[in-house]
Amino acid sequence: MICKFVVTEKGNIIDVEVLQGIDAKLNDEVVRIIYSMPQWRLGKKNGQMVSSEYFLPIHCRIK
Repeated sequence: MICKFVVTEKGNIIDVEVLQGIDAKLNDEVVRIIYSMPQWRLGKKNGQMVSSEYFLPIHCRIK
């Protein structure tokens, strides 16, 4: 499973998207978990805080 999201200049997570999913319910749960993460460290470019796009691989084991 691969997810994409943006961390804003304030460290908030926005625009979460599942690029490669497994199941609709599992995808929804992963999106919920990503949105509930604490704020991230900010990206910097030339000393300025900028929004950054991240790709996050998630490994799920279903029992």
